[in-house]
Amino acid sequence: MKTTKLLTLGILFLILGTSAMYSIVDWKIIDNDYIIKFETKKASGTIGGLKGTVHFDPDNLARADMDVNVDVNTLNLGNRLKTKHAKADDFFDVEQYPTIHFKSTEFKKVSNGYEVNGNLTIKSTTKPISILFAFDPNAVKPTFLGNFELNRLDYGLTGKGSVGEILKVNIKVPVSK
Repeated sequence: MKTTKLLTLGILFLILGTSAMYSIVDWKIIDNDYIIKFETKKASGTIGGLKGTVHFDPDNLARADMDVNVDVNTLNLGNRLKTKHAKADDFFDVEQYPTIHFKSTEFKKVSNGYEVNGNLTIKSTTKPISILFAFDPNAVKPTFLGNFELNRLDYGLTGKGSVGEILKVNIKVPVSK
């Protein structure tokens, strides 16, 4: 009887320990508190409508996952005519492609924070990208701070004019549990 109790207790600890080892933190994006800024050689602006799921634990990067969208209709270049042109079919074509989508494939620890690799879909083009980011889950207000660059021509954002090919994107996303 005593052996059966000890065996049962041992199995219970093993199950609880295994489930804790595989748990992951689900972070909720704080609406209207995030910032997504972008700039090129001759244009800059913001985009909003960030929605999706973020599962991240620095101690369990193998189980981390991010699947988010932004609403291209929220694009704002600070000038009504520039914004309208950016939403047109030769740039973002918001009528046919109202969202930009990012789905992670891998998270890594790097010297100055973390790196998430994944697939970014703009319009009908999906390409792999890497985003460097910092994150402190124990901060009073945990916030993902990231940045990356991309070539707009790779995503069919051809447009007329010389706004520059390289987009620099900076992201600040406060989250809560």
